[in-house]
Amino acid sequence: MIISYTKRSKTYQFCKPSADYKNVFTIIVGKNGSGKSRLLNDIISNFIPSHLAKKISTAKDGFLMRSSEPTKVLAVSTSPYDKFPLTRSLFGLKFPEGNYSYIGIREIRSSDFSLGFISKIIKELLHVRLSNPEQFHKIIDVLGYLGYNGELQVKFETVISSAQIRRFLESRKTEDDFRHIFFKNNTARINTGFFETGEKLDFVKLEYLQKIFMSYEFSKYMRSPTVTINADSIELQMDLEDLLFILEAGLLRLKDVYIRKIENNRIYPINEASSGEQCIFNTFIGIACKIADNSLIVIDEPEISLHPAWQERYITLLMDTFQHYKGCHFIIATHSPQLVSKLSNENCYVLKMDDGELMDGELIANNSADFQLANVFNTPGFKNEYLGRIAFSIISKVGKTNKFDSEDLENFTIIQSQIKNMQHNDPIRKLFDLIKDLKRNA
Repeated sequence: MIISYTKRSKTYQFCKPSADYKNVFTIIVGKNGSGKSRLLNDIISNFIPSHLAKKISTAKDGFLMRSSEPTKVLAVSTSPYDKFPLTRSLFGLKFPEGNYSYIGIREIRSSDFSLGFISKIIKELLHVRLSNPEQFHKIIDVLGYLGYNGELQVKFETVISSAQIRRFLESRKTEDDFRHIFFKNNTARINTGFFETGEKLDFVKLEYLQKIFMSYEFSKYMRSPTVTINADSIELQMDLEDLLFILEAGLLRLKDVYIRKIENNRIYPINEASSGEQCIFNTFIGIACKIADNSLIVIDEPEISLHPAWQERYITLLMDTFQHYKGCHFIIATHSPQLVSKLSNENCYVLKMDDGELMDGELIANNSADFQLANVFNTPGFKNEYLGRIAFSIISKVGKTNKFDSEDLENFTIIQSQIKNMQHNDPIRKLFDLIKDLKRNA
């Protein structure tokens, strides 16, 4: 667990030390430019070896207090502007594989971010199915929490022509042959680096590719491989290891993913789902592919592309989906009052960037969005209903008794703290002036 982080004499506390082994959720709130994303990146940087941090332009700075070392560090975002280190650059620098994972869209080369993101997640899912069946069963369980039955149908398509495959099989397999057939005018975006070791081609991989093409008669029949995945089995027309090889090589691309909704038993392609539903699917399955007990999961602005109804469900869904893991710390930066409103009473905290205050989730949970805007985000907006309600409560009570009790004084302080954040013509200001008159005469 991350207890606190100190940088330039400012300390941010993320949770209270605890001896239990339950998951902890810390929500970071603050205005744009307050440093939420920068703080998340600082935390991540503390788990990247110093010699790599310098090469990827991230600073290992400040003092991070934690109760234990995380087994995994996951950085999650659906924004093209997040500040997290990219997995590809780290692996290229021989970062210990598996310790850090970036689940986001900045690595995606495709102009279609949505398809590119889900393609990345499906590829990871297939790797887990091949190497870690126990983890794979847990991922399939995640589908149930998201409202789908435990089966996916994944359709791919080849990005090279039958003529190219035939020419490759009939060629002498020289470097010039391969480059001319596949790399010249590489409009299909084949992963050229996959076949290269340094500046030379890897002929072991070329021979393996030849075996795959010949074994499955790609030039004639295998144009659109389909994979059906569920908890107990995987159905496909070729060996999974071979499929992953040509997928990593960029010779296959994802065409579509079909899912079945539990509520209506209807099968439909994931690209027909809302952008918010796709984001939930991709990020939750992405986390499920990588998470382990004692993981640190850092999530930047998950509300992007989410309808307010999804924002309200997000925290509860996150807690329920990963409840079987122990000792994990989820740190989430957000602007969404709906997301904050559904915090649980236990092991949940809100960190306010403007003053560094750490609030217990039980003080915030199950209150209205206007309550969150005033008490958590310090952005009450115009005619905040929560502030209006407590203002009328003070006026009604004090008007009868001519006394301010402890509740009235507390509510007076809440309204007073938000006056500076209100527009000059906000009616709450006039109510507050009336309350001040009552206070002077009480």
